[in-house]
Amino acid sequence: MNKLKRCPFCGNEDILLCGKNKFYYKCSNCRFESKECDTKEEAARTWNLQVAICSQEIYMIENGGR
Repeated sequence: MNKLKRCPFCGNEDILLCGKNKFYYKCSNCRFESKECDTKEEAARTWNLQVAICSQEIYMIENGGR
């Protein structure tokens, strides 16, 4: 399984796997969640992709779109 990236909003490393039939990850601190997926592996990839997108958006906002 992929190593999970830190939460893009609070930097927390304690990311929880949730779900039974569908899976998603959630930050234990700020509760940011990934989308639901069919497998745990897909949920991990989705978490990391959402983190990358959010991190890029936060960077763009903080740096005036550069």
